[in-house]
Amino acid sequence: SHGEAVAIGMVAITKISEASKQTKEGTTAEIEEVLTHYHLPLAAHLDPHVLLEAISHDKKNFDSQLSFVLLDEIGSYKIYKGDRDYILQLKEV
Repeated sequence: SHGEAVAIGMVAITKISEASKQTKEGTTAEIEEVLTHYHLPLAAHLDPHVLLEAISHDKKNFDSQLSFVLLDEIGSYKIYKGDRDYILQLKEV
């Protein structure tokens, strides 16, 4: 479902942004705890290249740049414009 895809995306992108110090440490764990409580998936076990193919068609992307919503921390976000390499940091989504 769309909700499950959103949940998986939230975990994946927060892992990347937390690892690169763009998001407060521990944010991924907080998100995973809430999603687990509501029985939502945390991963889809996809190769990042498969994910990139799907998200490259998102209406929020312009001029070959991908748009990501990153959390500074829970309740505070920013829009990050990046390229495909940002997602390729993941081994699996």
